[in-house]
Amino acid sequence: MVERVTPRKLPEITNEPTQDAPRSGETVVVACKLPNGKYYQLYDMVEGNETTPTGYKVVKVAKPRGERIKLNGSAIAPMKAPEHGIHAGYGLTTVLKDTWDEICHQYRDDPALVNKLIFASDKPDGAQGRAREQSQAKIKSGLEPIDPKNPPPVGMKVTAATTEST
Repeated sequence: MVERVTPRKLPEITNEPTQDAPRSGETVVVACKLPNGKYYQLYDMVEGNETTPTGYKVVKVAKPRGERIKLNGSAIAPMKAPEHGIHAGYGLTTVLKDTWDEICHQYRDDPALVNKLIFASDKPDGAQGRAREQSQAKIKSGLEPIDPKNPPPVGMKVTAATTEST
């Protein structure tokens, strides 16, 4: 007997973030230009002991708090539908507003946040609009795929060094 195999239905492609929104509290939609996304871990500073030659010294130690927060990126696997919302080259993720504020505080010097490669908006439409604006403004992460119609120049032009005689 031969069984018939029905083809698997792919999820519908959408520009909305697909992660389930947390059930309580305000949320924001975070847009990430990095292709593979990014993970953030929040930490609490607690007192701990550090061994010294004369005994122990009390120091502040970072203790991980909760699970890592995954921000979706813009890359998708070939021949597969995206599992999350992507708009104008930015992956979209729904995050609790308090969590996002804490990420921005703890990672305030992160180049991705400083250079606006990762940003948040209160509404999905706001995140999509800002992603579209930044895409039109040619904000680049440096990790974009090569455009075959406009490839980058290969190599550099080198000029001969001149020597000055005194």
